[in-house]
Amino acid sequence: MIKNIIILSFLLIQIKCFSISKNISLKICANDVRKSVNPDAKYETPSMDIFNFAVNNLKKKLDISYTIDFMPMDRCIFNANRGEIDAVLDVSYTEERALALEYPPGSGPDETKGPCTSNLKMSCSRYMVLTPKNSKFNYNGKKNNLPFPIRASLGYSIAKKLEVEFHENVELSKNDVVCIKKMIRDNNGCVIANFGYIPGMAEFQFKSLLPQVKINKIPYEMRSNYVPFSKKSKISKEDKLIFWKELSLVLKDPIIIEKIKEKYLKMQSKD
Repeated sequence: MIKNIIILSFLLIQIKCFSISKNISLKICANDVRKSVNPDAKYETPSMDIFNFAVNNLKKKLDISYTIDFMPMDRCIFNANRGEIDAVLDVSYTEERALALEYPPGSGPDETKGPCTSNLKMSCSRYMVLTPKNSKFNYNGKKNNLPFPIRASLGYSIAKKLEVEFHENVELSKNDVVCIKKMIRDNNGCVIANFGYIPGMAEFQFKSLLPQVKINKIPYEMRSNYVPFSKKSKISKEDKLIFWKELSLVLKDPIIIEKIKEKYLKMQSKD
């Protein structure tokens, strides 16, 4: 009996050691507006903070590390389809992207309870309607009343949706900052800009432009964002699920989220 207990204990220790010693090295692709404005800018976003919290928690269970590259979102998807990266940071679901990316369970068409209800999302984005400060337009939720041209960023899933709905009245640029600058310059139309769920974060990002911009209160659209994996990634399904669950736990932790909010609000007040 004692001998059997000793053997069982030894096996449990071996299993534990094996799981911790498993090495997972991730190649992540991310789209960052500030990198296109200033290549030397530090990549610091709420999404990256959530990602880092999750990775640090996972290090207690797995030997995990990652590298991150910055490029336009379309290029991220292209590289994922070629198997050159493992995952894309903080991206919403579309059928086109799902051809190259594996999303967590309960995303896309399986997110049946409405926008931002997925249990395995990493964040929730709000697409807000921005107009020139002197514009008399107020967005009331009726999408067919938007002032033209409608500007949006290349690579955003919503950009292609806007093109289908509004055709030649859509003007695409490489990021939200460029879109806003064009709107201010021409003093017309609107911008559908991607605001994160952290209060004040987008305002901080566009701070220098805010005196010339009006942010309408009603979101144009809301979407869950994920870290989907390339379908050609060698990361196992089991490890993907562990990773997605850890990400979702960070988002659900009110203490961590409050820390992230405080961090960016302090940055905003100092700038």
